[in-house]
Amino acid sequence: MLDKVIGSVVPLARLPLTLVEGLESVIEQATHVATRAARIADRAEPITDRIEALLDRVESVPDRIEELLVRSADLTAAVGALVKDATTTLASVRPAIEAGLVQEVVDLLPALRSLEQLVPVVSQLGVQVDNLDRTVADVGALLGGLPGAARLVKRGETTRPTR
Repeated sequence: MLDKVIGSVVPLARLPLTLVEGLESVIEQATHVATRAARIADRAEPITDRIEALLDRVESVPDRIEELLVRSADLTAAVGALVKDATTTLASVRPAIEAGLVQEVVDLLPALRSLEQLVPVVSQLGVQVDNLDRTVADVGALLGGLPGAARLVKRGETTRPTR
């Protein structure tokens, strides 16, 4: 029976040792987790600084938006008045412009038709001008061959050409 008592006491005596070993393992794991958490916190610190700076900048946005809304209200009123005035002006001027424009187009139609008739004449005129230019050049050459022609003054010149 003593063996039974000793056999049941030995595991009880080892129990505190097993608990201590288990606690050491838990403490070791907790230390490891705390170390990793500290590293993560160190890496997150610059991010939090950037987030704080961003939040500082974002805080001024509503004030700017409010200021822009006030300015845009003034612009909206001014643009609305301008559009109303322009619409009224155009509405009053439009009939006069349309009536005058239609009459001008009606008046231009005969002139355009007569211009169409001038097209063949203008094309012949180009040929005639070329012929006239050659004839003037020939007459100039003939006159230049006359004795004393060099002393003649050309139209528009005030002195005789010198040789």
